[in-house]
Parts: sequence; structure tokens; C-alpha cells
Amino acid sequence: MNAEFLRAIQANAVSAPLGGAWGRTPEPADPLDVVITFDQGVPVALDRETLSVLEALQELNRRAGGLGSLALTTAHQALESITLESDLLGFKAGVDRRWAELVHDLVQNGQWDSPLKDALDTFIATSQARVSGEVRLALRDGRAVVTGRRGEESLYDFHQTLVRDVRGRTRDLQKGYV
Repeated sequence: MNAEFLRAIQANAVSAPLGGAWGRTPEPADPLDVVITFDQGVPVALDRETLSVLEALQELNRRAGGLGSLALTTAHQALESITLESDLLGFKAGVDRRWAELVHDLVQNGQWDSPLKDALDTFIATSQARVSGEVRLALRDGRAVVTGRRGEESLYDFHQTLVRDVRGRTRDLQKGYV
């Protein structure tokens, strides 16, 4: 395969991996496929059935033998990766770590609220405004593998990456930038 074709396939966030991608190893066993829908960073549906966060977690745990939290986290991070700018995503990673530490400390002390936690909650909620869309996962062998993702406000537009000139040849608009 030529490099331009491979770049286009890799960049198409909606495509599942090509069959035979496991060239030197056996194909994995049949996975359990699920589609998780998010609205502003919150999981709201599983396989297009509306559920609460708790119900989605319980259903994923039931279907995949306890992989619910792994599946939700993997799907959320995959959607964030196509809807949040890299600098925001990097900064948010530090905020997420600090939020988790703070909540742990607050719970240990029998508290829940603090001015810092309130500020971090506001930042996290604001950062999730664009994190809406669907993520398709294959659950197998204790892993959650992203096989497709589509963001309502994705930073990436597959249709704009390749342009054909008047002779029908394809030009990569990202050449020199990627």
C-alpha cells in the first residue's frame, strides 16, 4: 500500500482496522462490540439505548465481565482526542490527576467540598463542552479497543485532508505539517 493511502486510512477516525491487520499473529477471538454515546463528556447511551452513567457502567460490566470502567474511560479518552485541542488535553490531564488526589483527600477527611475542587469542577465541565459523539469499542481478552469514533465537533475532517487536482490526482493538504 502506498503511504498516502495509509495516512488517509489511519486518519479516518470512523474506520475500523482493516481485516488482516494481524499479519504475523492469529486474529483475536470475536470481540463484543459496543457503541458508547457521549454528550458533553457524559456517557448517555450504550448501543443507542439511553442510559444513566451508572446504568451504562453496570451494563458494560454485565456484558464484558467487569470491563465497564475500562470501556468508559477508553471511549472517553478516544473522543477527547478528536474533540479537544492538544494543549487543552495536556493541561486537562494534570487537572484530572489533581482532582483525583483532592477528592481522595477530602473523602479521607469526611468532606466533599472545597474551593479548589469547585474551581477544578468548573474547568472540567467547561473542557467537556465539545466532547460529544460516539465511540465504537471491541471488548476482548480484558481489553477495550477503539474501532471507531465520531465527534459532533471533531477537530478533524477526513473529507478535507485529500483534494483532487484537475487531473484527478490526489494531493495531501497536510503535507509538510504532519
